[in-house]
Amino acid sequence: MQYLPLPRFLTLCAFSALVSACGGGGGGDAAPAPAPAPIADARNGEYKLFSTDANEYQLVIDFDTRRYSIKNGATTVVDNGSFTAGADGTYTFATTAGYNPALNNARFRVAHGLIVGSHPVGTGQALPFLAANSFVSAAADLPQTNMWLLASDVSPTATPAVNSRIQSIRLNGAQISYCSVTEGALTTVQDCLPANLSTQALTFNADKSVTWNDAGSPVRLHVARAGSELVLIRAQTYATTGSKRFQIALTDGTPLANGVYEGGVSNGSWGTTTLSADAFKRTALTSGNLADTVEGTWIPLYPNPRLAQGDDNVPYFVLNTPVLNATVAARNSDRAGQIAFGLKQP
Repeated sequence: MQYLPLPRFLTLCAFSALVSACGGGGGGDAAPAPAPAPIADARNGEYKLFSTDANEYQLVIDFDTRRYSIKNGATTVVDNGSFTAGADGTYTFATTAGYNPALNNARFRVAHGLIVGSHPVGTGQALPFLAANSFVSAAADLPQTNMWLLASDVSPTATPAVNSRIQSIRLNGAQISYCSVTEGALTTVQDCLPANLSTQALTFNADKSVTWNDAGSPVRLHVARAGSELVLIRAQTYATTGSKRFQIALTDGTPLANGVYEGGVSNGSWGTTTLSADAFKRTALTSGNLADTVEGTWIPLYPNPRLAQGDDNVPYFVLNTPVLNATVAARNSDRAGQIAFGLKQP
């Protein structure tokens, strides 16, 4: 009999142990390792949703299962609703009770940590909303930021009851300054006359809201992060008076000369706003599938906001940044209080 040298024998035995026990013995193949769990979509989670109906909601959304829920405090608005994705990056909510239009304008887009779209939130019309889950929560994290605020106000005792407002504001740490000019030319905070300038202290709260008092009226807002930008957003209803305030403010930096933004209009339309160096055009469709298109040329004002004279005889104030566009019809105009905003298309 021929014997293998001991070191060689041990080497062969060690190798064969990968298949079966050294010295013989069989056995079946080892069970395959389980497949790794799929990675959840990073956009899943809970958001604060601010609707132009002047209410805050809680949105929980899952992009993997295409399901979502909306609550208003303890009241459920949508429970386990569904949505579908379009090839162009626009998602569409399934119609809900009380909202079954000819054209479903309950849609949304996602970018820079924001969800921007329209939803009926229990009403008969899909209303624009902005949802976010990253907010400035401390004065130390709020640098001096000059902004323009576009507002849609409901004041039941006023005439008209629904109106627009545009206002310059400055956020800086624990304070807000704003210039109030009821009539005449718009004025920045920097150029505001002392009699028109107000500065108030801000309180940063545990729920990520920021509050202050405006002549005794409590004001509640949020400063959301959108990529490298800040967006001020407010959706507040005063139960005792019926007054409603929806406000969105963007930074006053130099706007993009050109851009296409997609989103909703507070009359229930959905479409795109196309901005160029010379003109403004909003191409939209109502929930009745009717054209709602406005075109206009720029009137000299500030670089941002810009003022467009629409072909519907309504002036529009237009803000835009690399992330968002916001538009509001002029105060006391035929479309006073109408506000629209959307995310920039890639």
